[in-house]
Amino acid sequence: MQIVLIRHSNTKVEPEKYNPLWALNEKGIENANVLAHNPLMQGIEVLYTSNQLKAIHTGVIVASKLGIFLKQNDDLTELTSLTNDWKGDYDGFINDIYSGTIERHTDGESLKEAGDRFTRVIEDIVSKESDRKVIGIVAHGNVLSLFASQYESRSAFDIHNAIQMPDVAILDWEHKTLSVRFGNYKHHD
Repeated sequence: MQIVLIRHSNTKVEPEKYNPLWALNEKGIENANVLAHNPLMQGIEVLYTSNQLKAIHTGVIVASKLGIFLKQNDDLTELTSLTNDWKGDYDGFINDIYSGTIERHTDGESLKEAGDRFTRVIEDIVSKESDRKVIGIVAHGNVLSLFASQYESRSAFDIHNAIQMPDVAILDWEHKTLSVRFGNYKHHD
């Protein structure tokens, strides 16, 4: 089985709104359409997204172009230390949480908790979809970086710094190896 890990497309940042309600901006819609036609998407039989609008929006575009079912799973959400009313300095927070200076923001998750949650949900999806050859997952930069770091030599922080919007990695589930790594996806701007 292959798992196509997809970071959502370019987001319309609206600080006055609750982060999970941010949708795609115009460039994001365009890039999600380009992504849907990318050969890396071919063969996906079912696509899962987080419950955040930017992931759902990306997933709807990709799934509709591929003619496949879209399923939503709350546990595919981003690191909750960012989504639970985060309004601060994003880059500073990222440096602080990955360096261990802080463990979490307010009642949100630590990196370890988010990584463990995301790994459990991937294992659950794989179990439920065991008859599939290719599963797609649309999620978020931090949880995808944490998950992918288990299967390559780069740290989660290095992957986080390389990952784009949108971006793709492909995991061979049986061999637990990445055939495509985050940071290598090419799209037009």
